[in-house]
Amino acid sequence: MLEDVKIMAARDSAMRAVENMPDNELKGRAFEVILGRLLDAEVGPSRDTFPGGSQAPKVAKSVRGAAIPAVRNKAPKSCSERILSLRDDGFFKSPRTLGEIRSELQMHGWTYPLTSLSGPVQKLVQKRELRRLAGGDEKKGSYTYVAP
Repeated sequence: MLEDVKIMAARDSAMRAVENMPDNELKGRAFEVILGRLLDAEVGPSRDTFPGGSQAPKVAKSVRGAAIPAVRNKAPKSCSERILSLRDDGFFKSPRTLGEIRSELQMHGWTYPLTSLSGPVQKLVQKRELRRLAGGDEKKGSYTYVAP
């Protein structure tokens, strides 16, 4: 019962966040992303401490309500830096496909064709900044990506 109330509250918050957007595919996708982030925040681990008791970085709230680091030396300029900023914000706590990564980047105002993301994401996997899991869409050759 209490969980149903939390889900309804998350749904209502997501609906309020996109209410001024024109009715189109982007509005639907934005609603899905926001709702997913809100539900992940309800189910995910506490942001106050990490395993081992170390403190999480202090965060501030952006205009859209997403957590952002309170102190950021510079705005991310490259595709890889922007993907890493998503990782630092907790976006990769659950497995994400390239399409989801593209949608989240678009939510931040960074537009990339889907084909332009595979190279930078692959390099981040090689540098062990992200992990790649097989079978993202139940198709051979598809992958999902998570934080290490």
